[in-house]
Amino acid sequence: LHRPDHDGPHHEDRQMSRQPFYHSTERQRALLAEVHSWEGTPFSENCAVKGRQGGVSCERWQAALHAATGACPALDLPVFGVEEVRHWHEHHKESLILYWLGLPEIRSLVRRVDEADAPMIGDIVVMRVDQTEHHLGVWCFPRIYHVAIPTGVVWHGARDAELRKIVRCFYRIL
Repeated sequence: LHRPDHDGPHHEDRQMSRQPFYHSTERQRALLAEVHSWEGTPFSENCAVKGRQGGVSCERWQAALHAATGACPALDLPVFGVEEVRHWHEHHKESLILYWLGLPEIRSLVRRVDEADAPMIGDIVVMRVDQTEHHLGVWCFPRIYHVAIPTGVVWHGARDAELRKIVRCFYRIL
């Protein structure tokens, strides 16, 4: 993935000045429609096939959601083994999710939201599981949607105290 406006020494300045992709009501509605179209899709590692007969993992769901709304191109994400997907967080402090967000094709599309800023509809929610950040959701206030094992695509109230305890940060798509 190459975007001409993301090269050179002033990359961060240019990135900070861009509007969030989901700034308009039209784009927010498109995202919400896409999110709802995935409801009922069960969890499956390294997969993004919509529907009850399909399956999806949290990072591939994020990529599919945002590609479907035009926020990013289709992404070719690395494949992780089943043990890495399901159990990495139990034995490692390094985050595969933060690795994924740091890939050049992802990093050029997002910025970490400052802790003082409120999340916006469409923000990627990074959550801690056990020892590390190992789960993603999408902020669609008043809900956070995510992919749960084994249930699949589900939502929780954005004010749910237990869920908010594991939210570590937000990334905004530009």
